[in-house]
Amino acid sequence: ELYSFTLKEFRKALPLYLKAYNINAQLYGNAETQLHHPLLLRFYCETYGGTPTTQTMLGKIDDIRLLELFDGYCHRKFLLIQKRLGLTSSDEIYRYLEMIALMMLENHSRLLPVRDVAMQAQRKYGEKTIRSVSSRYVQILDEDILLEEKPSGPQMDLKVGFVYDEFMEYIIAKALWFKLSGEFTKIDCDKVVSVSADLLRIKERFISVRGVVIYLGEILASISKQEGLKYVDWLISNSYEDLACRLIVRWPKATLSNSVFVKLLDLHKSGRSEESR
Repeated sequence: ELYSFTLKEFRKALPLYLKAYNINAQLYGNAETQLHHPLLLRFYCETYGGTPTTQTMLGKIDDIRLLELFDGYCHRKFLLIQKRLGLTSSDEIYRYLEMIALMMLENHSRLLPVRDVAMQAQRKYGEKTIRSVSSRYVQILDEDILLEEKPSGPQMDLKVGFVYDEFMEYIIAKALWFKLSGEFTKIDCDKVVSVSADLLRIKERFISVRGVVIYLGEILASISKQEGLKYVDWLISNSYEDLACRLIVRWPKATLSNSVFVKLLDLHKSGRSEESR
């Protein structure tokens, strides 16, 4: 498990990463704090990296929205994997990761036996073996920061998990949103609340659902500020003030406004407990 860079380590690491990925950026404020985590720094550089001949000019960056970052990473990386495997669409890589993430949600576990993933991949995608270099599994594993294998349990069975829990939560949220979009022509607060309520019922068994709920709120807020604020009100009314605060802090910039910030101020003024304050 990786700890965050110390200040001394970060001052050494950041210019090395930006140089290696040919990125020109001035990071400060919250963005600099966020990128103290090595995995997030790697995601950031993989997403916005330039080419050997063309530098990516990002300018001043003061904040990083994880939903936007992971969307960009998946668009860029999955397209490369699609081309390597000769697939018809990069969505096939999305669906594969969603298969794994939903298995984790169903089993309330961040780790899955590799043999179970292999069986599911054979049923859904006809992959006779996930160990082939032409399999989606191996190609995703080779990215280093998406999936990892490790022995676990008394029998030291080989299991697979996401390297970064935040990314797992993002993929689960995307998978649930995709399911909603297949069932309804329009997704509003009520539809997302229904899914979120089911998730929060299992929060004691699978703590990661709290992060999934925030991502669902972010996706909803990116579509409609009003529906997003209704979702915040629902969280507050069900005593999830902490999740409401986290969602507002991560609110998509496209729909960010004074009314969103006022909601955060009201939460702090009327906090019913020390934790919520």
